[in-house]
Amino acid sequence: MLTERLHACGLRATIQTAFVERINLTLRQSIAGLARRTWSIHIAPSELEMHIRWYQAYYHFCRPHESLRVKYQTTNANGEEVTCFRSRTPMIAAGLTRHRWSVQELLLSDRCAGYATRALTEEQAITRTQRPLRATPATPALG
Repeated sequence: MLTERLHACGLRATIQTAFVERINLTLRQSIAGLARRTWSIHIAPSELEMHIRWYQAYYHFCRPHESLRVKYQTTNANGEEVTCFRSRTPMIAAGLTRHRWSVQELLLSDRCAGYATRALTEEQAITRTQRPLRATPATPALG
């Protein structure tokens, strides 16, 4: 089934290491907790998992991919034919949506509720509320 779908999209059925490594690099560059040398830390594995799930949804619904763009011809104001490109997200390319979603639309969508977020257990919710606030340059320490 996977082979048939790849062929239908105009791709070869062989998954190459370069494709997997490209995904790994994109994740490491986009999620600080996965970077090799970083000052960022994730307090709990569940927070890292939520961050990855959020980025997955953003990557598929909101972020246009240059390799998925579609070329089309149009006429400019002078009546000349010009070549333009329409950007697409993976979900547009797969035919699951017709437009690029905004982050607000993603957050408010029922369709992505299970994809972008994960329900916290009662224990995790209690741990989050008891965690002390950390001071950052943008927000001074309280108290």
